[in-house]
This record gives sequence, structure tokens and C-alpha cells, in this order.
Amino acid sequence: VIGKRCFGLIHGTAEIPVNCAACTTFLTGKPTHVELQEPHLGNRWFDVSAFPIQDGTGIVIRIVHIMRDITDRKRTQTAMRESEERFRILSEHSPIGVSLVRPDMTYEYVNPFFTHMFGYSVADIFDMNTWYEKAYPDPIYLEHVRTAWRDDFVERKGLGRMQKET
Repeated sequence: VIGKRCFGLIHGTAEIPVNCAACTTFLTGKPTHVELQEPHLGNRWFDVSAFPIQDGTGIVIRIVHIMRDITDRKRTQTAMRESEERFRILSEHSPIGVSLVRPDMTYEYVNPFFTHMFGYSVADIFDMNTWYEKAYPDPIYLEHVRTAWRDDFVERKGLGRMQKET
């Protein structure tokens, strides 16, 4: 490997490819970082960094070339994007109200049917307290519903079915 040109070893070419981090570092004298998919190496994805080693006058005499295989990470990211897209399509066209609530109890998302059913968008019901106040304007019934939710959550450790009145 020592003395071999990276574009021959990595890219399988006799010419310098456009996205070669090592070649860019040699030419610019600056560290370079890229993510690339390499057909010559089975279409695997790599996180590539190159760092110059300069002589006393600032001329690049060597580089440190680091390649890390990130194919699994890229596959996971693609699968996550596809899953999010499927969820988005499902929730946007769902005939039931769907909402996503963050751990701090603020609303992240409500689907169109939720807005159609209740008349509230995310802007209208910033957090769960606002939702409760709008959905249950009677303070006595509101407290009953909050207690039922709290009890169900504690009893089932946050999982499972809620009581029908919640």
C-alpha cells in the first residue's frame, strides 16, 4: 500500500477522480472530508478524511488518509427516511385523528383528520394542557379525564390501552 496511489487502490482508476479526498488535500494543502459511495469497492459508502503532513516550508510531503466504512449507517438512514415517508403518507390519509406529542408534552404534529375532527391545528393546541382545556372546557370533567390518564399511565407504565373515557 505504501507508495501506491490512492485513486488506483480505492477508486480503481488511473486518473484522479473529482471527489478524492487525498488528492484534494495534496493539491490544496488543507484537510479534506467527504462521504462517498465507491463502485470499485462494491458500492459501499465511506467517510473519508485526509490530513496533510508538510515539510518545514509548508509543502505537503505526505498525507494521512482515513477511510471508515459507513455503509450500514447509510442503509439505516435510508430505511429511516423510507419509514418516515410511509408514516407520513399513512397519517396524512388516515381516517382517524393522529397526533405526535414530544416528551415535554408539546405537540409536534397532528394529521388533517385530527384537525377535521377537533377543529384544532398544532398552532391551536401548543401543548397537552392547552388541548385538555379546549377539549374539556368543564373544569370538573377535565380533572376527571386528567386523573384517568395519569392513573392509566402509572398502572400500565405508559403502555397499553387507556380507559374508554380517556
